[in-house]
Amino acid sequence: MKSRRKRLIVPREFRNRFILTPLCIILIGFNLLILSNMFYGNTTLLKAFKPETVFYIAIIELALIFWIVFSGTLTAHRTAGPMVALKGALTRVGSGDLTTTVQFRKRDFNQNVTNSFNENIESLRQQVVVIKQLVEQLEQQIPDDENTQEVLEKLKQQLDSLQT
Repeated sequence: MKSRRKRLIVPREFRNRFILTPLCIILIGFNLLILSNMFYGNTTLLKAFKPETVFYIAIIELALIFWIVFSGTLTAHRTAGPMVALKGALTRVGSGDLTTTVQFRKRDFNQNVTNSFNENIESLRQQVVVIKQLVEQLEQQIPDDENTQEVLEKLKQQLDSLQT
């Protein structure tokens, strides 16, 4: 029996980065607990730490918070950037440009989407070429009926508007 863990919907790297969110919440909660004890409660919690220790903890927490913000921003760009590129490509395809392809940056998430998109567009492009050939064959084989020729001409114009 094959392991199902290899075919996860959410990439492992994406999932691991968002494990840091609870860490940030814990750090902020710890700081709020210290501050509330300093200003509103008894200071028994703070007596357990030396002033230098509290300072070092604050510096480490500050560095962790900056790192979390930086990595979160980077993750957002690696996730949202490809979706923006894909939206633009879909818009171009919707307007008839079947020469459109998509390439994500090397470290972007959802790399498999580019392959799927490009394969589907290539398939559409091939289908349009086949349909154009069939229209040309029909034009040659159908007698000179004006209505039929007119419909075939309209069909040919529509197919020619697609860039292949």
